Amino acid sequence: MAEVARPVSVAPGETLYQQGGPPAPLIVLHKGMVKLTRITANGHERVLQVMEPGDFVGEASLLSGGRPDHSAIAITDATLCTFGHEDFGALLAAHPQIGFEMLGALSRRLAGAQDKLDQSNHEVGTRVADYLLGLEGDYSAGGVRIELPLPKKDVASLLGTTPESLSRALAKLVEQDVIELNGPRGIMIVDVEALSAIALLR
Repeated sequence: MAEVARPVSVAPGETLYQQGGPPAPLIVLHKGMVKLTRITANGHERVLQVMEPGDFVGEASLLSGGRPDHSAIAITDATLCTFGHEDFGALLAAHPQIGFEMLGALSRRLAGAQDKLDQSNHEVGTRVADYLLGLEGDYSAGGVRIELPLPKKDVASLLGTTPESLSRALAKLVEQDVIELNGPRGIMIVDVEALSAIALLR
């Protein structure tokens, strides 16, 4: 794979490919975070996914040759590898196992999308609690310290709600002594068990 991969470094805010633009290459993220967004019919940006190291995207455009239906934008400094159509086709022909691994990853992604669809029927507070529990955190005597990887407006978009509803849900968790807010993105989970109960995990 290293022989055909094209290593790329991008800065925060840089667009890797654009919705409706030329066919996207296959992108494998090594470092940093990238958000996938879609402009809706009413002109609003909807955050679809946040990529983390090890994730890949662009396979649909790569295989079909069609224009991407979303944009990929770097959130942080990021390092990634891109694969063009011809190079990746030759790679699959020589190493079919790569294709099977991709199918497995796509299957897990589809299951995750189904879970997300199921969660859309839950109250905003439940979705917020589940999202917070899914973030990586640092354990301390006071609880679990986490940081939102996106601005709150983007987190709200990712969860299928509005910034106002997200703020109300966070404020309610503060009132219930479940979390503490530390700055624009910092959050301390002080009662993991209570947050799990709200997320319907217990």
